[in-house]
Amino acid sequence: MNWRHRIERLERLRVWAEQERDQVSSQLAALEEQKQALSLQVDQLKNYLGEYVDDMGKDISFVSQLVAQHEFVERINQAITATLAKISPLDDQIDGLQKVFAEKQQRVRLLEILSERWQKSYQKHLSKQEQQMLDEWVQQKNSNLFQE
Repeated sequence: MNWRHRIERLERLRVWAEQERDQVSSQLAALEEQKQALSLQVDQLKNYLGEYVDDMGKDISFVSQLVAQHEFVERINQAITATLAKISPLDDQIDGLQKVFAEKQQRVRLLEILSERWQKSYQKHLSKQEQQMLDEWVQQKNSNLFQE
């Protein structure tokens, strides 16, 4: 396999690795967006609960109203717990994808370094070939001059 084919093949591998890395990056961004939305939802529920509890007990005439308010507070707490339970698996997925992303990024960087090295080697090879051709040409010219 000659230099150009090697370099072209390596370039295709680098592009493919970049696409894989970008795909993982997109998945990671989507998961982080989901986590952020769930965290915002938890914060909003907690704020609402705090406000509701502060106002709770005002204008209560019957025990049934107090029981209804207590049940409502329990439903809000359940919603907060359920939402928090959704965040934990997302954290695990995010951690896993961050590791995969780091591996993909490292692979891309290694392919870039290898590509640069091969390009430099190829350029050295071309320079040597060119110098060899020039030397041969000069030798031929010199031998032609001496023969004349």
